[in-house]
Amino acid sequence: MPGDAWYIESRDSGKTWSPKTRVGPAPFNETSIVEAADGTLFALMRQDGELGLRRMFGTSFSHDGGKTWGAWRWANVQGKMPDLLVLPAGRILLAVGAEGLKDGALVMSTRDRSSFCTLFISDDNGESWKRDVAFTPVTADTSVVPADSPVMWPLGNGRVLVVLQGIDRAKAGNPLLGYGVGMSLIANVIEPSAESR
Repeated sequence: MPGDAWYIESRDSGKTWSPKTRVGPAPFNETSIVEAADGTLFALMRQDGELGLRRMFGTSFSHDGGKTWGAWRWANVQGKMPDLLVLPAGRILLAVGAEGLKDGALVMSTRDRSSFCTLFISDDNGESWKRDVAFTPVTADTSVVPADSPVMWPLGNGRVLVVLQGIDRAKAGNPLLGYGVGMSLIANVIEPSAESR
């Protein structure tokens, strides 16, 4: 279970937990950790701006099962609420919310985009990332845009369900926006393309 640049482990279905293992000394949060195809543990963590780059992700790697972690470095992806999924062939999927934004409130004012949840892929065990696709709104003319908190779940046959938070930009003037008003869950399904087979 990850925390703010740390994690704890349970090997008995949650009855007991290990002490915290620090991934890095920097002020990171929203940590996600997966095991890459080569056995490397890969951590991705959001930075809040204390190091000068707001909502940029840092990465760190462990080659000894989490006993030690290498120095963190920037992943060159900006966003928040990351979710990682390792596919059987080794490709790592990274879904992020508020992609490319320094502040989540920019979802309301950035009108040249209809989605802020984006999929990135890595074919080198998390060393580098390629922007793939933005997740789509339910309909083209809706005011509800994919905005934040994507979560991926494998469905089988190469398909992946992605559930994410939608924000209704038509509710921009409501002072309760973000506190239950103008928020909904929407979903996309990632399907393998001819290129990925």
